[in-house]
Amino acid sequence: MLPETSTPRRPYSILLVVIALLSVFGIWATRLDTPYTGRHDNNTAWVHIAANNYLRQGYLDLRLGQAMNVDPASDAEPFFYQHHPPLISILASFFVALLGDHEASVRLMPMFMTLIAAAAVCTLARWTFGPRVGWISAILFVATPMIAFYGQMANHEPVTLAFLLLAGLFYLRYLRADTPYHMLAAAVFLVLAIWAGWPALFFAAGLAAHAFLLAPRRWWVIGVLSAAVVIALAAFVGASVAQNPDFFRDMEEAFVHRVGSEDTQYSYNLIDYLRHLIWVLMRIRYTMALLVLAALGLIVALVTLRGTHARFQVQGAGVIAALAFTAAMHIAVFRQGALVHDYWSYYFAPVFAILGAVGASYLFQQAAYAPAVQRWAAGAVLLALLAVFAFNGFRYFWQLYQFRYDLSTSIAPAVQATIPPGEPLWIDHHWRPAVWYYAERDFGGWSVAEEDVPEDAPRLRCAEGREPDLPDGATAEIVPAGGWVCAFYAGGVEELASAP
Repeated sequence: MLPETSTPRRPYSILLVVIALLSVFGIWATRLDTPYTGRHDNNTAWVHIAANNYLRQGYLDLRLGQAMNVDPASDAEPFFYQHHPPLISILASFFVALLGDHEASVRLMPMFMTLIAAAAVCTLARWTFGPRVGWISAILFVATPMIAFYGQMANHEPVTLAFLLLAGLFYLRYLRADTPYHMLAAAVFLVLAIWAGWPALFFAAGLAAHAFLLAPRRWWVIGVLSAAVVIALAAFVGASVAQNPDFFRDMEEAFVHRVGSEDTQYSYNLIDYLRHLIWVLMRIRYTMALLVLAALGLIVALVTLRGTHARFQVQGAGVIAALAFTAAMHIAVFRQGALVHDYWSYYFAPVFAILGAVGASYLFQQAAYAPAVQRWAAGAVLLALLAVFAFNGFRYFWQLYQFRYDLSTSIAPAVQATIPPGEPLWIDHHWRPAVWYYAERDFGGWSVAEEDVPEDAPRLRCAEGREPDLPDGATAEIVPAGGWVCAFYAGGVEELASAP
């Protein structure tokens, strides 16, 4: 049995949560101002570029678009990144405006959202399974390598997840109090979540199914959720078409690429895909110990909820199920992205944390109150799982934390050794945002190289099936090293490579 929801809150539980949060934030603080050379730091770099452009050119002048231009002296038309909604860049611009133009300003934004998400996970678990599960879930949430590392990365996941959790909590408050303003608040947070990341659409569908099964005035709730989705999508599409008339074509090509339907490299069958996802990604980003605790917690939760008459607990479990549906659909639909970007499994974090806390709470209860043999066995299993979680969690996190790219190694090897200073510099596309940001900050921008490329030269088509978004005059073509690269002048190879 799970602990009763009336279990009194103990001060030590709050202290443990505070210690866990401070520990993670303390580690994050050591790299607040480090250059964008860590694992997937290119995501934070392009958000920083877009944030600077909002402050430089104005939100309305850019039609809320995420402009990737980096030369403030250029009169070129802005070119936009449109494959994801712009809220993360807008929020980052607020932090840059408040704290200044440096790496710490942008990194503090997802850290703040992760803190909100941790509090929301604790609240959701406490409402559904009791106080003990609440504080354990908060600790497990921030201690997983996925959150401990990627929770400070300025990307869609930390922001989207925080708004999803807030939408779910206000939806539950509506179910408990039957007050319309709670439902309207849930709709507002759902709109913000959609403007932060596309997985929010899956969550909206999950909440609609939840409302159909469990909510009073179900059709009113479904209508509010549908209105939130329509408003969010209409605003995004309207702004995006104003930025780029070819928006629909570009989005279609991006979708086809992300689902992996035209890329044989990712045409795995379902079994191979799941094996790779679970055994290669999740056991490292969440640790196998947490997955075992979550599996036990799922069994305990299903048995306990089946026999409960507490309607609110069942409703809370339904919101957790909607989060699980969101996470599963995100990696099931966008298979290519989930294999390439390990942080696309980020949305499993609250589900694994809460179910893991249920499993840990069950073992703790058995160790405290069961007969002697069962007590010792449960205690030994719990301590072993927690010890393995702590050891492997820190080990996997430290591997991510210590990872650093030397930007010079991302220069195509075929031309790296032969380019003298002042000649075009070729940069691998994954590190364009980081190189662009430091080229602007440390060199004041650059002049784009005008290349005389023959008409029949091999032209690169990026993964979305269109020419890459480059400044006017830039060209791109396939080099012997593979991949795709961009050419521009920026003071020479050695200077730019050492800019960070």
